[in-house]
Amino acid sequence: MRHRKRRYKLGTGIDHRRSILRNLAAQLIQHHQINTSLTKAKALKAYFDKLVTLAKQDNLNSQRLLISRLGNKKQAAFDLIHKIVPKLQTRQSGYTTLKRLTLRKGDASLQAQLKIVFDPSSKTTSSKPSSAKSPKTTPKPKAKPAANPKPKTQKSQPKPPKPKVKKDKTK
Repeated sequence: MRHRKRRYKLGTGIDHRRSILRNLAAQLIQHHQINTSLTKAKALKAYFDKLVTLAKQDNLNSQRLLISRLGNKKQAAFDLIHKIVPKLQTRQSGYTTLKRLTLRKGDASLQAQLKIVFDPSSKTTSSKPSSAKSPKTTPKPKAKPAANPKPKTQKSQPKPPKPKVKKDKTK
């Protein structure tokens, strides 16, 4: 029985699916965003979140597991550990965001953009009121209008309508 074995199959076997996810994850690490089909993006989102959680442990065993799960792509593992994870230290989960795009022209499949979320506090810091008072600045004088502004031109008079010519209908 297959109870509780829900997983995105991506229409392939296990080896090909694993290869697809490894390559997509390496591309996401390299470019910080990718466009792919919606199903692949959903599968990659879960896979990538697990990779980031593993990279946050920062020990030798987790580094080796990370290299293994990325398909022996050592540069991608290095970039994830040393460039991406430090920017995601404040987050507990939700390291990526998924945005739906238009349908693909060739086969009309749903497309999505998967992007790494780097700045988690951008919304919270801007909404907090600052307790420190900022020094008052003197208002700058407004620029004076030009001495001789151009007069507004009036619209030209509309042309009178042409008289309609009646045509004779002869049979």
